[in-house]
Amino acid sequence: MMEFRFERTGTIAVFTLNGRIDSSGSSQLDNALKTWLVPTDLAVLFDMTGVSYMSSAGIRVFSALEKTLHRKNGHLYLCAVQPAVVKVLEITGFHRIFTLCPTREEAVRRCRLTGSPAVIQQETTIPGTAHARLSVDSFPDHEAILKITGTGEKVCAEAVDAEDLVPRTFACDEYSAGIGALGDSATESLPNLGELLTIGGAIFWQPAKSTDAPDFLIPEKDAPKIQLHTAFSVAVDGKFHEIIVAEPLRPEGVSLADLFSDIFSHAKTTRKDCPSMISVVMYANINELVGTPHAPLQENDTRAGNSGPRSPADGAGLRPLLNKNKTLVSFGLCIDTAADLSAFDRDALDAILCQKAPDVDQKNLFLYQFGLVFDAQQDRTTRDITRLVSKVAAQESCIDLQRLCSSMIVSRAVIGVSYISGIVHTDRVPVRIIGECPGWNSTFETITRRLHHGCRELELLPLTGGFSGTSVFRVNAWDWNGRKMMPLVMKLGGWEIIDAEIRGYTDHVKRYIQNNATQVIETERVGDYGGILYNFVGIRGTESKIFSLEDYYLSHTTDEILPVFDSLFRVVLRGWYGQPRLKEIFLYQEYNKFWRYDQIRAYAASHFGADPDIEEIELPFGLDRSVNPLWFVEKILPDRLSKAFLVYEASVHGDLNMKNVLMDETNNLWLIDFAETRYSHILRDIVKLEAVIKGEMIPIFSRQALAELVSLDVQFLSARSLSDIPQLPHNIQDPALEKAFRCVQKLRRYADLVTLLDDDITQYYLGLLPYTLNLLSYTSVNEYAKEYGWISASLICQRLMEKRT
Repeated sequence: MMEFRFERTGTIAVFTLNGRIDSSGSSQLDNALKTWLVPTDLAVLFDMTGVSYMSSAGIRVFSALEKTLHRKNGHLYLCAVQPAVVKVLEITGFHRIFTLCPTREEAVRRCRLTGSPAVIQQETTIPGTAHARLSVDSFPDHEAILKITGTGEKVCAEAVDAEDLVPRTFACDEYSAGIGALGDSATESLPNLGELLTIGGAIFWQPAKSTDAPDFLIPEKDAPKIQLHTAFSVAVDGKFHEIIVAEPLRPEGVSLADLFSDIFSHAKTTRKDCPSMISVVMYANINELVGTPHAPLQENDTRAGNSGPRSPADGAGLRPLLNKNKTLVSFGLCIDTAADLSAFDRDALDAILCQKAPDVDQKNLFLYQFGLVFDAQQDRTTRDITRLVSKVAAQESCIDLQRLCSSMIVSRAVIGVSYISGIVHTDRVPVRIIGECPGWNSTFETITRRLHHGCRELELLPLTGGFSGTSVFRVNAWDWNGRKMMPLVMKLGGWEIIDAEIRGYTDHVKRYIQNNATQVIETERVGDYGGILYNFVGIRGTESKIFSLEDYYLSHTTDEILPVFDSLFRVVLRGWYGQPRLKEIFLYQEYNKFWRYDQIRAYAASHFGADPDIEEIELPFGLDRSVNPLWFVEKILPDRLSKAFLVYEASVHGDLNMKNVLMDETNNLWLIDFAETRYSHILRDIVKLEAVIKGEMIPIFSRQALAELVSLDVQFLSARSLSDIPQLPHNIQDPALEKAFRCVQKLRRYADLVTLLDDDITQYYLGLLPYTLNLLSYTSVNEYAKEYGWISASLICQRLMEKRT
């Protein structure tokens, strides 16, 4: 059963709904509307907080009411719509027809703007203005921060290049204006650079070389993923301090300079803060457009087919329209240059003021306003500026986009005004590093800001630093309203590695790992360096901790760790290992990769007296003689490179160590670092983890501890098949050793499981060899660990020689 509560707030009819608006609930809702609504109702608000589900039947009821209200110049508003219902509206496209408000308070404010404009104006007219009659609706104060992207100097010099473009992500609830283009990269965006306006949930841009109507895009659900690149832009959110209806005092209309002068005069008499800068969203009636297109590229730059900037003097500024009564939608800034501007950051202010104005007026006003002209008559049914610009952007034909001149004449206008209290340059967002990061540089700082272009403040906590020179951070970020955002992880490094990781993510992670996926949400390149920004499915909240599997392993018991390994292989990696395929693979080639082999060779010679020409070496701890790893690598391995093994292949991470698995406090798991991710031998990740656990996770600080480790390793390297999993002795003295080898047992069971009927352990030993011998080149382990690596590699080579493969 649906539950209804009806009330009237002034002239607004408010329904509070609770329950499911299914077939039965929609019938009850329809009856309720017929019972309580009267013909004079123009603004109807539905509080949807308690609605968990809505079917097509419910949408039909709302749609019929919307049509009825529209015929009377009224409107329908939905507030606090739950995610499941929003999804239904998005799928059916009705999220663009109904007006959705986040809160009841916001919906009530917007309902106030619905109805007869004449009546409202009579009640709210502001006296004393010189050029237009203003009627004003005021809303509660909030901080209006202007966000600047790009420097602007190159735009003024008409010399923009790809390296001057800064990425931005489109936001439906933001207004922005400037010089830019859509494109996944700066290089792709550069040839299409021109005026760019985001307004009413849509994107409009006019390439400098184009004489056609503006291009446009009206994004749906994936709007946050749309990439823009800008040389310079200004932006504010969609909240207004006032909505003003302006009626010119003269029949011919009012210039923008005079209109904005009146708005400043009004503000200075009604506001305590004496505003000197406003952002303006305007919906107006015009008879002609006075503006100028701008060419941001160099005059003779043939990349964009550009023939140089056009100006009003060239005849391009004044454009008579073919028909009267066109609709103008615009966004931008107006600055009172005679006022005190010392409260604003001077560099940020100069970045705006350096933009060349299309014309000059004598009112001490600087105008940075971009306008769209639509082939439509003005809608007078509402003062709701957000609804007006969204509707015209979605439904009407746009015929022009230009930067506006202050001499342009408008007639009736509905204007959303925000009084700017601060300017933030997004390229200079503060970045704090909590901890040591030796590889940090100015390029990394630039990449970090560009990856987080929607943030006001950034705090980086180093998680890992890889051997490849990359650095990984947990990112705490705050948005422009000071709210802490969900935690993210960022990786910075050389572009070659970052680019390989992007490919590995696209081809293997995004395709196969879904519910437990790491998601790459942003990438950025500056010169030879790049960055990746990850977020994670299932993260619980803004205060969630993110740490590596290595941190968890070192701080938790074996019984706590083993279930995590189960989750890693049986849940997270199930999509990779679930459908293996038999394939002939040259395993000796596959595993013929040693990290800095020259250093391995030198260390073995200096510490163990090893000579690659000698077949055997003497091992300690009563192990007698065994195969020399250097001899095996240089003399035996090359002759076996052409031997094929019929083994299982699958998607593998390729570098699955304890630092590349991240966790939160509820044991959710995610992978990062996909530079080596590809189709390969199915056991690659498992053998890598075994080598990491034995060589890097066991603290070895004495000969006795080394001897006990080697003794256990001998048992595990004596297995004759994948199903032959050694049992641990009961007298292990070192808890760290017991933990490590219980985890190794778990890994061996996974190896036996994923290889199905293939029981040949040769493939396992082949995989272990490079990861074990690599210990000799690591700077992160001590001398005991390196000696263990030398002994274990020798034992592995001995097993491989015994198999006669």
